Amino acid sequence: MMSRNHRWKILLTGALVAAVPFTGCRPPASNDAAPQAAPVWDWRSFPEASELLIAQLPATVQPARLEFVRAPATGRLQIDGAAVRGGALKAGQIWATLEPVEAAEEAAALAKLQQQLDERRARYVHFEKPLALIRLDRELADAQEALALAQFAEKSPEFFKGDAPALDPRLKPTVTAAQAEEQLRLLQERRVRTAAGEADTEPPDVQGLATEIEQRRRMRDARRERLTLKAEFAGRLRFAADFSGGSRLVAAGDLIATLEDNTTLEVRVPAALPLLHAVRPESLQVVVSLPSGGTAAATFSSVGLELKGETAVPVMRFHLALAASEAQASPPFGVELLSLIYTALPAPARIVPKLALVQRDATNALSDGWRAGLAKIFPGYELVAEGRQAVAISPPR
Repeated sequence: MMSRNHRWKILLTGALVAAVPFTGCRPPASNDAAPQAAPVWDWRSFPEASELLIAQLPATVQPARLEFVRAPATGRLQIDGAAVRGGALKAGQIWATLEPVEAAEEAAALAKLQQQLDERRARYVHFEKPLALIRLDRELADAQEALALAQFAEKSPEFFKGDAPALDPRLKPTVTAAQAEEQLRLLQERRVRTAAGEADTEPPDVQGLATEIEQRRRMRDARRERLTLKAEFAGRLRFAADFSGGSRLVAAGDLIATLEDNTTLEVRVPAALPLLHAVRPESLQVVVSLPSGGTAAATFSSVGLELKGETAVPVMRFHLALAASEAQASPPFGVELLSLIYTALPAPARIVPKLALVQRDATNALSDGWRAGLAKIFPGYELVAEGRQAVAISPPR
């Protein structure tokens, strides 16, 4: 298989094509010189590889995922110390909180309501609650008496009947013994709950104040959740302003920072070169240089049109996944870098510089194109793919 170093050798060899004009025909032989036989062609002179260099183009790199974080409200933004120092964030990590300008007024209003509730509840506990318990005790005594009378009426109904009943029929309970027993049970339960200070036994105005305070607190907590900034995905922050002090006043909608996933990058390459569209896009791979001096290979993602001014230009996008160690030295975003674009071949093939084929073409067969010309120069051989300086050729099957 061909190494990366050998690719560069082919690139340099192919550069000779630019120095030798190729008009599609060979110059006429001098009458004074005898025709020379074509040099012996040895396929072993050309390396076999599974990929072919298609083009050398400028590329730009940007995060595959990029989030613009704006202030959700006006107030003071407090940044976590690790985020200020530029540390990497984990997905879901809280990195800032925003205290809205109305927070102080809201806290004061809540404190005032809480004070009113505490004072009103104190009056109830010290003055109204004892009276309420006394009333309940009286109601319990009446309920116990009513139960006893109902049970007696069910056992001895004859005492309430006849022309001269022993007991006044008007004293006979209108409820059954079971109903009277249930009423007594409910009163006993209410007595226990009132003595324990359960919220639903308090006066309506006390319950109303407590409900209002609870609703306001829920709204405050929901607002705090919305004003708590979390990392939607693992990445690194780039602040739009100086937050070295840890906090800053911001207005609603202000750009605070960008969150960039620097472990998955997008390499963007202009795709106006016809050779890029002559192969399956899924077979393409782009190699870019890293600041560390190494290289990284990105796989094809998509192709589309983008506006440059008023002109739509084709652009190919490649995804570049970096290891944690490489992410610290990722290419600078938005800066043009040299990139080499390769196509993966269906099977290993011989990589032959175009200049070598031109020198071999004694009958001007290549004027019909590389595929047709190759079939004439080397019958049975197949052109697998065409690169900018070389072609991939497979032998007869």
